[in-house]
Amino acid sequence: MTFVSTQTLRRWKAVQVSLCCALGWAPAAFGAPGDHIVTGAATVTPEVTAGVEGRSNAYLADPTDNPARGHDSPIIPAWDFYLSPALGIDVKGKKIRWTLDGRYEMRKFFEKDIAPRLDQFSDFHVDTRLEVLPEGVFGFGLHEEAKLRNRPTDEEVSANSLNTQFRNDLGLDLKFRPGPELDIVPGGGWSYHDYRIPGVTGQVPFDNRNTYEARLGLAWRFFPNTAFVVDASYLFNRWDQHWLPTGDTGTAADPDTGDAGAVGEYLALPDSDFFKASTGIRGRLGRNVLVVLTAGWGFGKYDVASVVDEANANGGAATEADGAAVGFDANVTPVEGILASARVSSNFGFDDKQKFGQKLTFEYRKDFEDSFFTNYVAENHLKLFLESRFGQYVNTRFEGSVRFESYAGEVTRRDIFAKVDGALNLTPTRYLTFQVGGYWARRQSSDPGVEYDNVQGRFLATFAY
Repeated sequence: MTFVSTQTLRRWKAVQVSLCCALGWAPAAFGAPGDHIVTGAATVTPEVTAGVEGRSNAYLADPTDNPARGHDSPIIPAWDFYLSPALGIDVKGKKIRWTLDGRYEMRKFFEKDIAPRLDQFSDFHVDTRLEVLPEGVFGFGLHEEAKLRNRPTDEEVSANSLNTQFRNDLGLDLKFRPGPELDIVPGGGWSYHDYRIPGVTGQVPFDNRNTYEARLGLAWRFFPNTAFVVDASYLFNRWDQHWLPTGDTGTAADPDTGDAGAVGEYLALPDSDFFKASTGIRGRLGRNVLVVLTAGWGFGKYDVASVVDEANANGGAATEADGAAVGFDANVTPVEGILASARVSSNFGFDDKQKFGQKLTFEYRKDFEDSFFTNYVAENHLKLFLESRFGQYVNTRFEGSVRFESYAGEVTRRDIFAKVDGALNLTPTRYLTFQVGGYWARRQSSDPGVEYDNVQGRFLATFAY
């Protein structure tokens, strides 16, 4: 039998420590549950959440979707089992800072008639950020965010009733600090968004879009806790397909000839160029109040030719390929191009070290974005958050929001989306949290076919190492 000498073991341990130090890491220290895993400058936090969710409107059907009225999608309740493992990594060094947050989500419905259409096994979200030389005169930052989301639809007759959106957003910023009060940040980005929709036998591809962005940011700290900021960006939105058959035989009459079926057989998605610029202040009012106020302007111009060229190549109807007649020549109006944002946050002792405290945050945003089923949507968005801690073991969270949406293009409508969400968290130990919560959401629209109400409750337990 061969034994390893004590001296050999000591030498091997020294080699391990030397390698870890050379790489900027240290041997991992596995603390008790809730203390996380600490290795050198890195903190690793694994966690898993499990529980049940219930909802009043599984298919997000509109109130008129009733079988008694000849519609396919009834308003029915449903329950599902929810499972979500997650991993967080936080590295804080003098020359490198890196964070990674990843989460996978699974929903398995209990009702056998609903499960095949609404089960979700592919939702995930990964967000990672890298900063090199964060305090140096020169540095750079890299940001990658990828996520896939499944959303129920009222296509109850389809084999799969989910809309699926995959988003991958990559950004690179160069940071130049000519002085302690000034940051100049030029950068760029690329985004890829892919959309899938319900089909008769399963999901089918809808379209995908590449977006290329150039941007410039500036921050001048004219007071110790206050900065003047400027942000500008130019975006190129490019669709893979611009002339999509809808599968319908026509939803409206030809405005020129009156022939039925000439409009609605195709959906136009033109390419576009966006420009946005804003300026404002970011700072503190006293110790407890943080304020961010910005205002600006932008434009969005749509390329009608990108649709017409493809329509002509595929034998499209003359009227439906006419942007002025159908509406896909719509550009962002000067009023819709006005940009504004405000964030006021007051923190009165709400952190992990305090037993009692509240944090109240108000947000407002006026913006416009490219849409995946029409040209664009102009938004006015209001949010209110309230987080409270009551002793060592109890905290609550409340969120209320309302969003006014104006869609323009071949699909034109006005929506109001409201949501109220609340949660009670009980934390008997540092590593275990129980949550009882729920929300109410309502979409009201000029198109009654997309309206819905939904109430959802959840009972979850989270274990974090």
